[in-house]
Amino acid sequence: MATGDAAAAAGLSTYGNDLLVSDVDTALNQRGDDIAADRGRLKTLEAQTIGVPKFSVKRSTNGLGIDENAWTQMTSGAWATPSKNVGGFTWTGGVLTVPRAGFYQINAVAHFYQDDFYATSIQVTRNSATADTGVVCKAEWWQAPTNASKVNPSVQAIDLAYALNTGDLLRVWVLHRNNNANRRNTGPGAHDLALQVVWIDSL
Repeated sequence: MATGDAAAAAGLSTYGNDLLVSDVDTALNQRGDDIAADRGRLKTLEAQTIGVPKFSVKRSTNGLGIDENAWTQMTSGAWATPSKNVGGFTWTGGVLTVPRAGFYQINAVAHFYQDDFYATSIQVTRNSATADTGVVCKAEWWQAPTNASKVNPSVQAIDLAYALNTGDLLRVWVLHRNNNANRRNTGPGAHDLALQVVWIDSL
């Protein structure tokens, strides 16, 4: 491949031996404009791929006791140290502050074990310290009440492209119902309570 062939194939201007000295400044400035355009595209691409906000946290060793038939916010005691926190998220007391406006994938999971459960629910709220207000995503499982003693329900709430703004506050809420009104925790494993939030695109 001769010098300049790649530039021509990319649609850039090329120059021959007949270029006059007086034309050199034009040629160099034109190539500078080409580089500036590429840098603009590179800046956009880097914003989409480098340092993209990603957050993941799972259940703490002890978890959090949840009263029966009452929405409970999963505050700091429920969670372990985040396993992933890049891109500027702030995580305090179980409240996640969004660092960058955009569309986010949001996932929240709760698992319960070994009780006569007949309903479980999970939800993520936006800018609300009250359940069922400003709901981002929500999931429910239920069945007719029975006396089964070893029910193991799971719920997962997910939104693949939810629009959030810088400074929005996200909270996770969990609810369960069981026949004996027992106060219960989620299952004992780290995977039995989880929250993941990932930036996927600009608004």
